[in-house]
Amino acid sequence: MKTTDIRELKHSMSTVFKWVAQGETVEVTRRNKVVGIISPPATETSGDSPA
Repeated sequence: MKTTDIRELKHSMSTVFKWVAQGETVEVTRRNKVVGIISPPATETSGDSPA
């Protein structure tokens, strides 16, 4: 699991989502406290879901 803070996420969002696309889960922190988690979908979808 990778970790990033909000400031880094804002500046490197494309990199963070590349990690997620590769199956990595990313914890997002603010002042060293986890405030969110970005993870790949639980299952692969067929692409038919609404946007």
